[in-house]
Parts: sequence; C-alpha cells; structure tokens
Amino acid sequence: MTLEGGKVANQKIAGLTMLSAVELQNFRGFKRFRMENFAQFNFIVGDNGAGKTGLLESLFLPMCGNPQKALALRQWRGLEGKFLGSPESILEAMYSELFYGLDVTEPATISVTGEGVERRSLVIERGPAGIHVPIESKEDASVTGPPQIVAPIVFRWIDHSGAMRVAYTRISQSGLEFDTALDPVEGVHFFPASWPVPAEESAQMFSELSKSRKEKKFKERFLEIFPMLEDISVETHGGTPMMHGAVKGLERLIPLANVSSGVNRTLAMLAAIARRKNSILFVDEADEGIFHEHHEDIVGATLDLAREAGVQLFLTTHNEEWLAAASAVVERHDDSVAFWRMERTANVPVARRFTAREFIAGQRLGDMR
Repeated sequence: MTLEGGKVANQKIAGLTMLSAVELQNFRGFKRFRMENFAQFNFIVGDNGAGKTGLLESLFLPMCGNPQKALALRQWRGLEGKFLGSPESILEAMYSELFYGLDVTEPATISVTGEGVERRSLVIERGPAGIHVPIESKEDASVTGPPQIVAPIVFRWIDHSGAMRVAYTRISQSGLEFDTALDPVEGVHFFPASWPVPAEESAQMFSELSKSRKEKKFKERFLEIFPMLEDISVETHGGTPMMHGAVKGLERLIPLANVSSGVNRTLAMLAAIARRKNSILFVDEADEGIFHEHHEDIVGATLDLAREAGVQLFLTTHNEEWLAAASAVVERHDDSVAFWRMERTANVPVARRFTAREFIAGQRLGDMR
C-alpha cells in the first residue's frame, strides 16, 4: 500500500540509471506492498521495524543475480552463519527469513521497475520436493554419485528482456556453492547498518578515484568535513592496503578505521558515489557513527557528488538531527529529492511520500521523524 504526501511527477534525468517503483509479495515483513514514484534522492525515515531495511534489501537483491547475496543480507543483520542439521533444513533456515512470516510455502516475489537493465524481478520459492544433485568425486570429476545434496529453495530471476534464469544453493563436499543466474547490475552498492566497511573495500574505491584522477577534488571535500585530518591516502598495514589518515598533531599516518569507524564509513560511502557515473547506492542508517555537527556537511557532499555522477540514492535514518541537516541543505523546490515516512498500521506497511517543500514544513513543526 502506498500513500503519497504530494503529487509530483518522477523527474527522469537523461542517461541516469534509476529505479522508479517496487512491488512486493510475501517478502520479509511485506505481505503485499507497492512503492512508486522514487526520486533521484530518497530519504527514508520510520520507526524500528517499519520496514526501512527490508525495503532497501528488496531493491538491492534483484540487482545481484546470485543467491549468495541473500545470505549476505542475513549476516549484515547480525544473524549467525553457522547451521546444524540436514542439508535441506540448513538451506531452508538460511533463506526462511526472506519469506513473510517465515512461511516458505508461499513464494516471495520482488518486481523492480526501472528505465533499463535495472528493471528486474525475483521469485524465491520452495522447489519441488526431492531436488537432488549428485556430488562429483574429488578424485575424478567425471565420476558422480552419493552422497547427494538437496536444494529446496529456488531463486528465479527475470531480467529486463523477460528472460528467466534459475539459481540454486548447494551443499557439497567443499562447502556451500552458489549458482549465478544473472550478471549483477553494475554500479549498485549496499552499505548495511552496523556492519564495518572492510579496509580493502574503502581503499579500492579511493584507488579507483585516484586512477581516474578524481581524488584531488574528492579529498578536498572530504577534509572539509573532517578538519581533524590533514590528508588521506592508501597505505599498506600488515600487508593489506587500507585508507590512512594524517591526524593533526600526530607524526605517523594511522588507519582511518582507527581514527573513527564512522569517518571510514563516510569515506567509503562518498567514494562509492564519486567513482562511478549512473549507479545506485543504498545506505542503511546513513548517520551511523557520525557526530551531529558533521551531518549537514555530509548531506551536502552526498547530494553534490551524486548530482555530478548521476547517482540515485536511497538512505534511511532514525536520527532527527540528520533530518534537520537534510532540511537545511535541500532546496524547497528540488523535485529530485523525496522524503518517505514508513509506518505500520495494523501490521500493514504504509509509505508516505513528501516533496522537499512538504518535508521542510513538516520538519519545522517537528512532525517528520
């Protein structure tokens, strides 16, 4: 169900890869749900359990083309990756959280509307009983036989052309194996809440900016946000490349994650935006780990970099100070920005859309958290 706070036509930007709508059935906490008229920049707010993270996951998962990412979502939520039991029960447990009410008897479907290759659908369902795949012998790949593995959960991707690809997850002698149904949509990135950005990942993003000679402007903007830093660079630490910061008053560079995990996450988020044109970025709890005095500068830098690169953003938050920063940065007549309020009424999810003008007015009245 979708309610709109304002009737504003979706502003299509030439050449911009952009999602415009999503429809869900039996996915996560959504029995039936449709959300449409996405803008280029989408700020999403709502109470705990309103469905903000599930919404981001529903947009992200069809873009991946691989059931392994569904398992990553589970880990990003803090669920253990260890299982005991039969292969069938393990595989079902791995993916049961994707189904509404944990009921794997009803297929979970996600349909994402977009302008090009990002237009995809995904059906996750329990396959016919007794799907068995022989395991190849380690000594001779041409020899197959017992033991067998069971793949009860089936992922069916449908791409923008209507072609269907099917993928399974298998348990073999070497561990978990994942089919790849479709190539992932390029330039799609997800920043989960409460999940540290790997050191090599942020270093790689900054390195890509450096190779394309974009790092100087990016570095200047980043150092304006965090004036305790004099410089940032990629250095090795214990043989691993990672971002380092030159902290004022210290003689040696130190890993940026040791300066602040929030600073490191902000760098990775901004670098992901700046490094590639026409991409899509999902950030769960965008304010996480950041002192409120930096919020306005980060929101401003995020929108500026995304405009330059033609990036579509979906950012969630619980933080009133972050919302206040957004209302201070966003222009009242900016149709490229939409604010969404997610709620549950009798356990039915509702998303209300607000224009920048409506949001700013509501924020001043203290009615937008």
